[in-house]
Amino acid sequence: PRSTLSSSSAASDVYKRQVARIYGDLGEAKSMKQIMQTLLDREGGKPLNRVDYANTFYRELNDGDRAIEILEKMRTDFLQMEAMVKVQGFSRKTMNRGKWNRWEKAYPEINSSLVYIYRETNKLDEAEIILSDWVNRNPTDDNAKKILDEVRSGG
Repeated sequence: PRSTLSSSSAASDVYKRQVARIYGDLGEAKSMKQIMQTLLDREGGKPLNRVDYANTFYRELNDGDRAIEILEKMRTDFLQMEAMVKVQGFSRKTMNRGKWNRWEKAYPEINSSLVYIYRETNKLDEAEIILSDWVNRNPTDDNAKKILDEVRSGG
């Protein structure tokens, strides 16, 4: 599949994702995984797309460890970018506003996906860490508080 999907344009990513799903539907998990990895390896991909790819690894390829690895790296990257923006602001040398907006939009999805996978795989301590940080950042998010209470009570 790699040789037939060599283009790196954003429009091509949609095509690649569709082809990966077809491979998945045909039971060709190895080919699907290769395409998904190609999409992940692409520099400059949209963060929300990467969240979708991570969720595909979890749901369709039954690879929770890979999904968590992708999402945790994204979460770490976001926190590092956030710290840089707080100190240095926006510029051509640090972070442009468009890229930051895409990451800021993806951050809730990154956290939500991590919490979901952690809960599904009974990694409640990890889910609690993510949720605690989220609630600290978003103290009016009653839904997150409720889920945090559930996680803390073992669910």
